[in-house]
Amino acid sequence: MVGHSEELAARAVAAGGLRSLVGCLAAASGLPPAADATVKRVAASALGDIAGHSARLAGEVVVAGALPAVAALLRQPLSNDARLKRQLLVALLHVCKADAALALAVVATGVVPDVTR
Repeated sequence: MVGHSEELAARAVAAGGLRSLVGCLAAASGLPPAADATVKRVAASALGDIAGHSARLAGEVVVAGALPAVAALLRQPLSNDARLKRQLLVALLHVCKADAALALAVVATGVVPDVTR
Protein backbone atom coordinates (compact mmCIF):
# COMPACT_ATOMS: atom_id res chain seq x y z
CA MET A 1 0.00 0.00 0.00
CA VAL A 2 2.67 2.54 0.98
CA GLY A 3 4.54 1.93 -2.26
CA HIS A 4 1.65 3.09 -4.44
CA SER A 5 1.80 6.81 -3.73
CA GLU A 6 3.48 9.39 -1.57
CA GLU A 7 0.07 10.38 -0.21
CA LEU A 8 -0.65 6.86 1.05
CA ALA A 9 2.84 6.62 2.53
CA ALA A 10 2.37 9.96 4.28
CA ARG A 11 -0.96 8.80 5.70
CA ALA A 12 0.63 5.63 7.04
CA VAL A 13 3.37 7.72 8.68
CA ALA A 14 0.82 10.17 10.14
CA ALA A 15 -1.13 7.23 11.58
CA GLY A 16 1.94 5.99 13.45
CA GLY A 17 2.76 3.15 11.09
CA LEU A 18 6.52 3.66 11.24
CA ARG A 19 6.64 2.71 14.91
CA SER A 20 4.96 -0.61 14.14
CA LEU A 21 7.19 -1.33 11.16
CA VAL A 22 10.37 -0.60 13.11
CA GLY A 23 9.00 -2.75 15.93
CA CYS A 24 8.58 -5.64 13.52
CA LEU A 25 12.28 -5.40 12.65
CA ALA A 26 13.53 -4.97 16.18
CA ALA A 27 11.46 -7.37 18.23
CA ALA A 28 11.63 -11.11 18.53
CA SER A 29 8.17 -12.07 17.36
CA GLY A 30 7.89 -15.52 18.88
CA LEU A 31 6.80 -16.75 15.46
CA PRO A 32 8.39 -19.73 13.75
CA PRO A 33 11.59 -18.62 11.96
CA ALA A 34 10.08 -18.64 8.46
CA ALA A 35 7.11 -16.52 9.54
CA ASP A 36 9.37 -14.16 11.51
CA ALA A 37 11.55 -13.65 8.43
CA THR A 38 8.46 -12.93 6.33
CA VAL A 39 7.26 -10.29 8.79
CA LYS A 40 10.70 -8.68 8.79
CA ARG A 41 10.85 -8.73 4.96
CA VAL A 42 7.47 -7.06 4.66
CA ALA A 43 8.37 -4.43 7.27
CA ALA A 44 11.71 -3.69 5.59
CA SER A 45 9.99 -3.45 2.21
CA ALA A 46 7.40 -1.01 3.56
CA LEU A 47 10.09 1.13 5.19
CA GLY A 48 11.99 1.23 1.91
CA ASP A 49 8.84 2.10 -0.02
CA ILE A 50 8.08 4.97 2.38
CA ALA A 51 11.64 6.30 2.28
CA GLY A 52 11.68 6.08 -1.51
CA HIS A 53 8.92 8.63 -1.99
CA SER A 54 10.62 11.78 -0.71
CA ALA A 55 13.41 13.15 1.45
CA ARG A 56 10.83 14.18 4.05
CA LEU A 57 9.46 10.66 4.36
CA ALA A 58 12.97 9.18 4.35
CA GLY A 59 13.74 11.50 7.25
CA GLU A 60 10.66 10.24 9.07
CA VAL A 61 11.93 6.67 8.63
CA VAL A 62 15.25 7.68 10.19
CA VAL A 63 13.59 9.57 13.06
CA ALA A 64 11.42 6.50 13.77
CA GLY A 65 14.57 4.53 14.58
CA ALA A 66 14.72 2.32 11.52
CA LEU A 67 18.47 2.65 10.96
CA PRO A 68 19.61 0.91 14.16
CA ALA A 69 17.04 -1.86 13.62
CA VAL A 70 18.09 -2.39 10.00
CA ALA A 71 21.79 -2.30 10.91
CA ALA A 72 21.28 -4.82 13.71
CA LEU A 73 19.52 -7.23 11.36
CA LEU A 74 22.20 -6.87 8.70
CA ARG A 75 24.82 -7.76 11.31
CA GLN A 76 22.99 -10.96 12.29
CA PRO A 77 23.37 -14.17 10.37
CA LEU A 78 20.32 -14.10 8.15
CA SER A 79 20.23 -17.86 7.78
CA ASN A 80 20.63 -17.58 4.03
CA ASP A 81 17.62 -15.28 3.72
CA ALA A 82 18.76 -13.29 0.71
CA ARG A 83 15.30 -11.75 0.30
CA LEU A 84 15.39 -10.24 3.79
CA LYS A 85 18.90 -8.91 3.25
CA ARG A 86 17.85 -7.41 -0.08
CA GLN A 87 14.85 -5.63 1.47
CA LEU A 88 17.01 -4.25 4.27
CA LEU A 89 19.58 -2.98 1.78
CA VAL A 90 16.93 -1.42 -0.44
CA ALA A 91 15.52 0.42 2.57
CA LEU A 92 19.00 1.79 3.32
CA LEU A 93 19.47 2.72 -0.33
CA HIS A 94 16.25 4.75 -0.38
CA VAL A 95 17.30 6.61 2.76
CA CYS A 96 20.76 7.31 1.31
CA LYS A 97 19.54 8.59 -2.02
CA ALA A 98 16.96 10.92 -0.45
CA ASP A 99 19.41 13.36 1.10
CA ALA A 100 23.14 13.68 1.84
CA ALA A 101 22.54 14.19 5.56
CA LEU A 102 20.45 11.03 5.68
CA ALA A 103 23.18 9.15 3.82
CA LEU A 104 25.61 10.27 6.51
CA ALA A 105 23.20 8.94 9.14
CA VAL A 106 23.36 5.54 7.43
CA VAL A 107 27.15 5.69 7.39
CA ALA A 108 27.12 6.64 11.09
CA THR A 109 25.45 3.32 11.95
CA GLY A 110 28.69 1.61 10.95
CA VAL A 111 26.84 -0.92 8.81
CA VAL A 112 28.41 0.04 5.47
CA PRO A 113 31.67 -1.89 6.00
CA ASP A 114 29.65 -4.92 7.17
CA VAL A 115 27.53 -4.84 4.02
CA THR A 116 30.43 -4.44 1.62
CA ARG A 117 32.27 -7.54 2.86
